[in-house]
Amino acid sequence: MLEKYTALIMEKVSKKRLLQNVNDVARFHRIQASTGFRAAAEFCKEKLKLWGIEAQIQSYPADEEVIFDTYPSFFEWDCKQAWCDLVYPEKRRIADFVGNNISIIQKSIPADYRDKPIDIVMLGKGTRREDYPELPDIKGKIVFVRGMGPQYTWCFEEGALGIIHDYIAETPGVRTRYDLFDTMTYSSFWWGRGSKKGFGFTLSPREGDLLEAACKKAAAEGKCAQVTCFVDSSLYKGSIENVDAFLPGQTEEEVLITAHLCHPRYSANDNASGVSAGMEALKVIKELIDSGELPPLKRGIRLLLVPEFTGTYAYLDKIKEGRKKFMGGFNADMVGARQVEGYGPLTVTDLPMATPSFVCDLAAAVLEEARRDIADMGTGEKLIPMFNSRVAPFSGGSDHQVLSDPSVGIPTLMLGQWPDKYYHTSDDTPDRIDPHVLSKSATILAAYSYAMANMDEEDMLEVMSKGVERFTEKVNGYIKQYKAGKFTREVFYARLKAYCDYAAQSNEDYLRFFTEEQKPHIKELIEAQNAKLTAIAEVMAGPFKEEEKHWKPSVDMQKYNYIPRRTHFTQLQLRNWEGFLTKEQNEILKDYNEKYGMKAMMGPMSQFDYYVNGVRTLGEIMEIIALQTGYEEWEVMEQHVKVMTALGFMEIVG
Repeated sequence: MLEKYTALIMEKVSKKRLLQNVNDVARFHRIQASTGFRAAAEFCKEKLKLWGIEAQIQSYPADEEVIFDTYPSFFEWDCKQAWCDLVYPEKRRIADFVGNNISIIQKSIPADYRDKPIDIVMLGKGTRREDYPELPDIKGKIVFVRGMGPQYTWCFEEGALGIIHDYIAETPGVRTRYDLFDTMTYSSFWWGRGSKKGFGFTLSPREGDLLEAACKKAAAEGKCAQVTCFVDSSLYKGSIENVDAFLPGQTEEEVLITAHLCHPRYSANDNASGVSAGMEALKVIKELIDSGELPPLKRGIRLLLVPEFTGTYAYLDKIKEGRKKFMGGFNADMVGARQVEGYGPLTVTDLPMATPSFVCDLAAAVLEEARRDIADMGTGEKLIPMFNSRVAPFSGGSDHQVLSDPSVGIPTLMLGQWPDKYYHTSDDTPDRIDPHVLSKSATILAAYSYAMANMDEEDMLEVMSKGVERFTEKVNGYIKQYKAGKFTREVFYARLKAYCDYAAQSNEDYLRFFTEEQKPHIKELIEAQNAKLTAIAEVMAGPFKEEEKHWKPSVDMQKYNYIPRRTHFTQLQLRNWEGFLTKEQNEILKDYNEKYGMKAMMGPMSQFDYYVNGVRTLGEIMEIIALQTGYEEWEVMEQHVKVMTALGFMEIVG
């Protein structure tokens, strides 16, 4: 049935409608908690209602005093105009919000220096106060920095008025500063409760180099370069909006599609494309059901268009236990770019292993059907895709990271593209969009959601077949890594066993989709599938000696024989918590970040909290992380638990 669902949907998806909606959404300046975002949300709501789909705006407080479980809110922001003029040693306008909304650091506070030139002080790429042991006098001045501007907010504590930056995030093999010489980076301040605030401007690398030359020219004359500037903006208590659209089913259970609606005007691929694809998915499903070409939905399908992370946390905080009605989800983030130089394949991102489910097997099966574009010359069957695609292991960076947390319990994949040459820049414009790629994304979202909403035994067996294929690929990957000397025979066995256990638990997830009367038979099918996978692993990997079956980590785990538990159900986002912590807690957090830096936040540590469930010991969690990823920063993991406990986000329960 997956083939039939997907073919019907693919035929119904409209490339013209998809592209028009990208163009329509892209014209709004969609900064989180802003008048522009609200206007975009209203547009999407009205379009969905025009299509006969239930849609409404859900509002939440944009207020520095509010916390959405573990995620602090922030003030609403509005900007009418802003500009910055170089007035010495040369005269020219270097930034203009009206000309390009990205030319200001978003959420800048009001400033009026139209008649009072301000000195510019050049700093460097170092983003920390500690990088400048002999910090020049910046009080009452604007700092010109070469790193990401918002990372220099400590300058406001030192008395600086504003920040100018020309930063471009470089991606090896994709983009350098000089590839995007006339492009501006999207940047934003994320003000927390009681934070010292300021304003800032964003330049292209070309304009930044010219400003550097002007600063050096002025310095040669014993003076500072100067600017005048004006920011007509406001920060205030307001609201944050989600667009909530729904196709009802016959039960209370639901399938979730998410896409973030935020980011500056244009931000076409990131993420007007995901918004358009999600809206199209609901429209096509409704049309096919209304026409009788598809059976009615057993489970409802809900589309949330959110400010990234913020809207997801706000929604979960509001519905709390209501999240248990969701059977699974798909997050669409950057799904329509033309696949030319600098753009990667359309990618289905898998779940974290902490959240076992079959849903990625389902998405992979749907993707296979969506790839049927052109007839093969030999067989005449449509087997040749006209777009690049892949299924990738879990990585975070968008709303699926929050939803897939086992404590939230909504197994959610991501559909996206990486790399993206113009990601978070002024050049992410609608002309980058390929209607064909975007139509495939809408097809995948719709077919996946419909199949999950109407899952039956026939669908399950099709997905299980894809599961065998993906399991075999994974085991083969372990074999290749072992033969390449990436790990020992003991690690090979331990990883293989852990993956077999994960696959078995993932198959158990099918039971959620069937009635009590059906479950005995479904259990038999699951047991047969698990036996098949075990046999495949044994044949492919070969026999293991008894001594090879006892992997142990490189340290004694007895010292970590205590049980941490999270005090909240959503994954902690530490941004903007400073205003809610005590002075002592802030010092603890600062010391932790300075000592461990990115080791404490990125890569395997982004999944660490998924395993903190009040049942596993710290040692068991460390073993899982080390075995799955090779990450053996024992001290970082231990200190993480100690710091989170000191901050009140974890507690020791045994």
